[in-house]
Amino acid sequence: ILAAVNKQSEGESLEYVLEPMKAVDDQLIEEYVSRFTKGTRQWAFDAFDTWCLADLKHRVYVLMAGAGVGKTGILSKLARDRLDIVVAYHFCRHDDPRRSDPIRMLCSLAYQLASSFPTYKEALVALKLTRKEIKEFNVNSLFNHLFIGPLGNMDEQKGRRVILIDALDECDHGGTNNILKCIRDHFDQLPKWIGVYVTTRPENPITEKLKKFHPTELLPEDQNNLNDVKIYFEGLLNEVASDSMKNNAEEMTKGVNVLVTK
Repeated sequence: ILAAVNKQSEGESLEYVLEPMKAVDDQLIEEYVSRFTKGTRQWAFDAFDTWCLADLKHRVYVLMAGAGVGKTGILSKLARDRLDIVVAYHFCRHDDPRRSDPIRMLCSLAYQLASSFPTYKEALVALKLTRKEIKEFNVNSLFNHLFIGPLGNMDEQKGRRVILIDALDECDHGGTNNILKCIRDHFDQLPKWIGVYVTTRPENPITEKLKKFHPTELLPEDQNNLNDVKIYFEGLLNEVASDSMKNNAEEMTKGVNVLVTK
């Protein structure tokens, strides 16, 4: 009983110190998954799976796309459908200061990793960090404390594990994006078995600072995107079109093509 109490106390202490954002992100994920159109973005999921199997020079994968193309939807589906691979996630938002704070992001990611890896959790608990101490760290020192040391002492994992970070562009304040700098300068130091999948709009200076990771850009006119838009409108017309239109394959095809073009 005493061991169980101590274990619970340690878990609560770690949660109090690191203040994870996972519960907030889970609400956002469920919202996007509920709106997701089945059959779309398969090309993105296939690319993710291929990347996970690759021998990476850089552990960071960057998906760039404009507003409204569906970056958050892709990450939300990965978070729910790749539970054996995705071990942590963070969704940046310009209207939530907590989500654009690199210290809060690092703490939240560390807590989620601790939930998946008991050895890593023990290493964090052994640090005996306090919330006050956390606030006194800069990004560099906190990254070293929470990740480089504790993860470096872990055994090599079988298969890649992935951290997801969404909407990196929404963390820019007054021309400064500390999360962007943190990813560019530090995330390549993570163990080889950990990958980081990032989404952002293709904006300078983001594009310039992340060019070493050779970002993949999704353009609205890209054929993969057009095919997904077609699937969406096919489903929509099947719900709202008249019976006479549904029974006319030529009219249905014409209607879908018009909507895709618009």
